Amino acid sequence: MEIKEIKDIRKFLPGVNVSRDILPDIINWIAEKEIIVLLGARQVGKTTIIFQLINHILVQTASLLKEKDEIHYLNLDFPEDKKILNDDYIIKLAAKNKKRKIIFIDEMQRLENSGLFLKYLYDLNLPIKLIVSGSSVLELKSKVSEALTGRKVIFNIAPFNISEIIDSIVSMKKNNIPDNDFSNKDGSKSNQETLFKKAFETYTQYGSYPLVVISSDNEKRHLRLKEIFTSYMEKDIKKFLEIKNENAFTRLITLLSASSGSLINMDEISNTLSIHQVTLDNYFYYLEQTFIIDKVRPFFKNIRKEIVKSPKVYFNDIGIRNFAINNFNNLDIREDKGFVFENFVYLILKQKLTGSYKINFWRTKAGAEVDFIILKNLKPIPIEAKAKYFKKPAITQSMRSFINTYKPKIAFVINLNLDNEIKINGCMVKFISTRSFVEGFDLASEVK
Repeated sequence: MEIKEIKDIRKFLPGVNVSRDILPDIINWIAEKEIIVLLGARQVGKTTIIFQLINHILVQTASLLKEKDEIHYLNLDFPEDKKILNDDYIIKLAAKNKKRKIIFIDEMQRLENSGLFLKYLYDLNLPIKLIVSGSSVLELKSKVSEALTGRKVIFNIAPFNISEIIDSIVSMKKNNIPDNDFSNKDGSKSNQETLFKKAFETYTQYGSYPLVVISSDNEKRHLRLKEIFTSYMEKDIKKFLEIKNENAFTRLITLLSASSGSLINMDEISNTLSIHQVTLDNYFYYLEQTFIIDKVRPFFKNIRKEIVKSPKVYFNDIGIRNFAINNFNNLDIREDKGFVFENFVYLILKQKLTGSYKINFWRTKAGAEVDFIILKNLKPIPIEAKAKYFKKPAITQSMRSFINTYKPKIAFVINLNLDNEIKINGCMVKFISTRSFVEGFDLASEVK
């Protein structure tokens, strides 16, 4: 359909319409030739971002929508849109008049040979701008990425971050949408602290999928997580990947959820699930490519004393992790609070560390461990995640051991409440509270 006015898309925008932080980055590419590809797991809000982009073009940046421009939207989940979409249709659309066409195509993976289709259109040098997305990440990647080498820019769409959750809470209140666990009273400093606390609780209990976040009670959050997980299993795992042993795959997710942040023993998991090592490797690949988990590998320099092979696993949404083990308790009363908080710190680091930064961990064969190691100019920076309330700075023997071995100039301890610092053997160890870590931590400025 052609979109000319805001009223054409109003019904597609959610009642709690949170502007995503990634939006300005995508907008910067609208005037460029490259095809914009939005990748992400199911239900992370890619379609909403598309309509936010359209809204932005129509209303907020009129300079981008010149008289010669037209906006068109196709969703290949709709049979009528899928039926008309072919190269002939796009070519005729481009030749209809002298206006440039900005064409949004949702669920691009539904089109057979979609990568070659997009490559063909791009190479024709038509007066068009293509912006595509898809819910089946592996399917879209397999069809598009290789064919569009040098012709695309990819944006990985994640679930909400903490600031977007806060915006959701405020928006729910403004739209008179009840939240049985929270009441927004005013904009005072104390209320900002309450907002952060609520967002942190949501993030570590039910995760940050948009539909889950804007649910009015925990029962709905649980049911929506179940729907997201079921949809993932049925559409990505069963339909596209054609995994026959669904039970083993589901059990793998449960096993990884229970051991998130621990060393992964592949032989042990293979034996537990009674599946071949090659099959297990494939399952891990599928989980990573569909944005369910990330593998973090060890940092080492001494192969005789340090772990060099076994990875650790973190979930890209803590709600999915908690759903797999059916535990949505508040962080303070969880037996696995350390693992949950460590997963939280990993996700925030991942959001903040762009470019050439790489996240590792360190562990010796004797058992000393530092949760995260960030390499900056080839120098390791240790970061520990401690789900504790500190009265004064205190570091673990493992952190002390790493400092003594690698002589870093700075180290960090992310914790629940303390902002402070101490010096250990020439290393400045900074204690950073959860809120300071989310709202103010900047590794580049910390490390000169």
